[in-house]
Amino acid sequence: MVNKFSFSRTVFFLAILLLFAIYNSTVIYAYTATNYSASNESLNAQKQINSAKDCFDEMSNRGLPVKRVNESLSDALQLYDGQQALESKGQKANYQLVLEYSQEVCQIKEKSFKADDELKVFLDEFSNTQKSTNLSSMQEDYDNILRSFQEERFEDTLNLIEKGYKRMSEIESTQTSAKLFYESTTRSIKSFFIDNWEEILITCAVAIFLLIFFWKSIRKVRVKLKLRNLALQKQTLNKLIQKLQDDYFMTKTLSETEYHIKLEKFKEMIRDIDRQIPLLKEEFMKLAAKDAVSGISKGKSKKRSKA
Repeated sequence: MVNKFSFSRTVFFLAILLLFAIYNSTVIYAYTATNYSASNESLNAQKQINSAKDCFDEMSNRGLPVKRVNESLSDALQLYDGQQALESKGQKANYQLVLEYSQEVCQIKEKSFKADDELKVFLDEFSNTQKSTNLSSMQEDYDNILRSFQEERFEDTLNLIEKGYKRMSEIESTQTSAKLFYESTTRSIKSFFIDNWEEILITCAVAIFLLIFFWKSIRKVRVKLKLRNLALQKQTLNKLIQKLQDDYFMTKTLSETEYHIKLEKFKEMIRDIDRQIPLLKEEFMKLAAKDAVSGISKGKSKKRSKA
């Protein structure tokens, strides 16, 4: 009886030791599984991924296209899981690509926000200008701007918007000049040709002759016209800036962001005009100098013929 009791007690103690050993191994495994990813590189990568998720959510909440950032974020998550799997096996992990893809998400977000703000301002300006100016000739430019934004090419959107402002200003300036010319005309072009076709033929013949004879003078006139057109463009831009300032400071109908974006665009156009004007003036001076030299040569020839 005593032997049976001793045997039972031995079996009981062995069972207790076995359970204790199993419990310890389980605890050690759980501790290792919980802490294998706690390296500084892993924690930093996780922090960057969380920031990327926040950037993604900000874009999504603002209603911006997110296909591009979604691809970068998905790549970052997949790479992160793969590197964690390596760490769990005691192998060396490299989170560099995880960091690059995560940072790319937030970089794209910043560009998308800027492109979205400038696009809204441009569309508003385009709509207002369209009320008084025919902008059908820049429809392709308009479509390219919208397409670049929809395709998430935000860098291209910013560049195309800048070109769009310049193109719009040129069209507005040209049409303003055309309207002034049209208003000063008392008869239509059709009736003018019908009433004066003979005179027009003679005038054309004379014009061709004069064109050949006065080619250098015509070049000077062309330069003058270019200078005049640039001056008109600059005047138009200054008026737009004045209206912009009135809307912002006086009537308070513009937001601060919209005001500064438009003001910077108009100032950049004016600086571009100011860069062109000295070049055209220099070209005009060269043509004038050539005419002066030609006139001196003709004078000497006349004196020789008289002698």
